[in-house]
Amino acid sequence: MKKIGIIGGGQLGRMLREAPTAARYTIGQLVPNLDCPCRKFSNLTVGDWQDADTVAAWGQGYDVVTVEWEHVSRVGLEKLETMGVEVYPQAGVLGVIADKGRQKEFYVERGLPTAEYMLWDGEGVLPEGVELPCVQKARTGGYDGQGVQVVREWGDLWPVPSVLEELVEIDREVSVVVARGVGGQMVHLPPVGMEFDPVANLVQCLYAPVGLAEDTLNKCVRVARETAAAYGVVGLLAVELFVTNEGRVLINEVAPRPHNSGHHTIEACNVSQYDLHLRAIAGEALPEPAQTFGGVAMVNILGGEGHGEAVWRGKSVLSEHPNATLHDYEKTMTKPYRKMGHVTVTAPTVAEAKAVALGVQRRLEVVPSAVSGVNS
Repeated sequence: MKKIGIIGGGQLGRMLREAPTAARYTIGQLVPNLDCPCRKFSNLTVGDWQDADTVAAWGQGYDVVTVEWEHVSRVGLEKLETMGVEVYPQAGVLGVIADKGRQKEFYVERGLPTAEYMLWDGEGVLPEGVELPCVQKARTGGYDGQGVQVVREWGDLWPVPSVLEELVEIDREVSVVVARGVGGQMVHLPPVGMEFDPVANLVQCLYAPVGLAEDTLNKCVRVARETAAAYGVVGLLAVELFVTNEGRVLINEVAPRPHNSGHHTIEACNVSQYDLHLRAIAGEALPEPAQTFGGVAMVNILGGEGHGEAVWRGKSVLSEHPNATLHDYEKTMTKPYRKMGHVTVTAPTVAEAKAVALGVQRRLEVVPSAVSGVNS
């Protein structure tokens, strides 16, 4: 039985371990502490995933090591690779993707479509050609909507090394999750449309089918698959795309792991993104994904105002909608805009699925216990 190590103990690691395919492997995790969404599982090791020696010492006990997010010690992963441990996504791939500036350069060098941009060191004179408004993306450290902003006044720039990108007129934001196996086999999940919370800069709702013309959807799939092939990544690559008002398809950014835009596949597809990731890194053949419902929508449930012990309110709404499935990440503490769970809704049409999902989202909330009242 192949031994797989997962760095991280958050909701993505939790759903990886809940995937049906996970039973075929011996799985352990490196987690920052035991108060995490994966605390219900066995074989957890507490350690600092930013420390190279910790990562290497822990990881050498596994055949394959993977990550649930990008911001881990790449030096530690490189050490594991030299020891003969298979690391997927590969340390070199993570090195490019973890830096949004290197990501942009990678796309340009390989002729992959992306918005015009300039790199800025965070101080001194701005590069020539930058016009307002523009989008500022911190080169490193951004996660869950952090590190990205629309800049309309120069005084609003964050003084950090950044990508300054043209503000594209967008018709639709689309994500395509590609799975690529050890031998290069590739499959992709059906494209999804994404709608974002304008304040949190997080996905508010995703839905499929997207409702774009077939040639545009095919272009999205082609760009996503070409991107995964260019990286040579093993495992998942979620490719977030802009579809412009003129019909161009541009790469926004990518994530080499299970992704928010693939959560719905647990209920709505014949194979989930989590099963695909495990199969891919274990060297198994990949089944062809397909959506099994006419329409699906997923909404994130974010933390409300205030910090403190998490209490859910409004769960009784789920009894009114048997086609709605809540995934409670069981995080003990909440704070504004923290991802606390998600709800997936399947229906005959995407319009029906979205209507139910957004209605459930309005009635579900997670608040600090000090202001919670009665938990329902």
